[in-house]
Amino acid sequence: MKQKKSSTWLELVYGGTIEEGLSTSKEACPGHNDVAAYLDKKLPIARRKEVEGHMASCRECRSEVLELRRILSSC
Repeated sequence: MKQKKSSTWLELVYGGTIEEGLSTSKEACPGHNDVAAYLDKKLPIARRKEVEGHMASCRECRSEVLELRRILSSC
């Protein structure tokens, strides 16, 4: 029987489980243009879903996007 884990602050911040955050995606990371378009909400829906799917399993990309969002929100 699988134990139900309580959410940690990392899981709440990153929107996934710690196990997901430790894995790395096998697909190539989105380029800077895709990240910028993602943050500007200008990516086509299909590509946006691909980028979000990638970020769900790539801690580095997820961290980059969160940091860029933080920076942009302070401007």
